[in-house]
Amino acid sequence: MENCLNCGTELNGKYCHNCGQQKISKRFSVKSLFHDFLHSSFHWESTLISTIKELLISPGNFMRNYIEGKRKSYSSPVSFFILTLTIFLILFHFISENYLNYINQMVMGERSNSLSIYGMTVPELQHLISSKLNYFMFILPPAFGFSFILFFRKTKINFAESLVISFYVLGQGMLISSVLILFLMISFKLWNLRFFFTFGYYIYAMIQFSRSNILPGFFKSLGVIIISYLFYMLTVVILVLGYLRLTH
Repeated sequence: MENCLNCGTELNGKYCHNCGQQKISKRFSVKSLFHDFLHSSFHWESTLISTIKELLISPGNFMRNYIEGKRKSYSSPVSFFILTLTIFLILFHFISENYLNYINQMVMGERSNSLSIYGMTVPELQHLISSKLNYFMFILPPAFGFSFILFFRKTKINFAESLVISFYVLGQGMLISSVLILFLMISFKLWNLRFFFTFGYYIYAMIQFSRSNILPGFFKSLGVIIISYLFYMLTVVILVLGYLRLTH
């Protein structure tokens, strides 16, 4: 009888019942390396595609099933969030300067270069924030999760389970925003429609997960969005001002 090469447990079948590693009875070869690469790549791709599909078609039912234990065929919430955040940030990097210039001209005109905080102009502050967006975005899931518990108490989920919802919903929202970046090829104004699509998706997902009636579910979901994004923006402002005070 063979033992598992990973944990030493006696094997009875193709997989170790203790650690789950597949039975290995031969040395590495070029063929086995190529096979392992294809297997892991296609498995990762298939779980990602399944996750995106379920979150798009039936997000509430998918997240409820995931929390209840049906997880094998899907990407984990944190991995999904990190991946979609990375995709969004890479795409946003190429258009951020032009888009922020457009926003500044529309809101403040030429004053954007004359206004300053701790010696930094508005464009410089925006550049600072956008350069740290990969860190700041992790403030949003806990805020979203806490707000969800606050408005949807009847779901009786705990904070960790609310984070599952947050990572999935926000991750899918960033994927939608990434696709909508294509609108920037037509007009900057059109990309502002991403708020309509992403917030609409958030509301749809929360209503379906909570099994709420449409009207009360809509207003509760709107409350979650408003509270979580206000907390996010306030936290970012405090962190940036604290950083500027320490460095200037």
